[in-house]
Amino acid sequence: MTTLSSRLGLILILSVTPLFSKGTKPDKTVHFRTFGATAAPHDLFYNFKGADTKVAVIESARSVFLDHENKGPITFYRLVPNPEGKFEREEVASASIEGAGASPLLIFTKTADSPKHYQIRVIADDLKAFPFPFCRFINLCPIAIDVLYGGESLKIPPQAIEMIDPRLKTDEPETRYTTLTTPTQNGPVLLYSNNWVVRPNQRSMVVISEEGEGVKVTRIVDDKGQYAPLTTKSQ
Repeated sequence: MTTLSSRLGLILILSVTPLFSKGTKPDKTVHFRTFGATAAPHDLFYNFKGADTKVAVIESARSVFLDHENKGPITFYRLVPNPEGKFEREEVASASIEGAGASPLLIFTKTADSPKHYQIRVIADDLKAFPFPFCRFINLCPIAIDVLYGGESLKIPPQAIEMIDPRLKTDEPETRYTTLTTPTQNGPVLLYSNNWVVRPNQRSMVVISEEGEGVKVTRIVDDKGQYAPLTTKSQ
């Protein structure tokens, strides 16, 4: 026989349960970073929780992790004064990070027809998409590039991304002689060559972009001990 106290207890449990469910909704915040491939603007902001948040875009490395509420594309803008002395937002770039994993990388490049605006290429940059000790080549050029990476070879179509496993034989650092060439009617043309030290606790991102009549090659190394997606910075 059900007593009045047990009925009240059942009603209380049923009424409290939805409150706990609401409080345990997963955090939809995404942690992203930026990188300046052919453009490194220093005066950009984006909106995070209603605040103008400064964005650092540099050419020599990825930025610190920044937060985004994942409620649609990220719009970047400058704050410019209007005739009344107030600041207005001047949009310069926008990017959707949907489907780019938990920690996307936003690569900034110049826009040929508008120096004030930028193009952004979004790629997945988490450890599932880009594990240690792989080397990832990002070809931003309109030409195909052939890579010789030690004993491994790779063909990268124009505007494409490819990864290669260094196939390290030991836990010690190894050297990989690396060349980049492009195929032509007269045979391959050498674009770049160098000796790179490869370590098992590191992954390497190589960004290839146009520079004059040649290419610019930027190699960025991530150390496993320094990769911390939850270390964010929003100002």
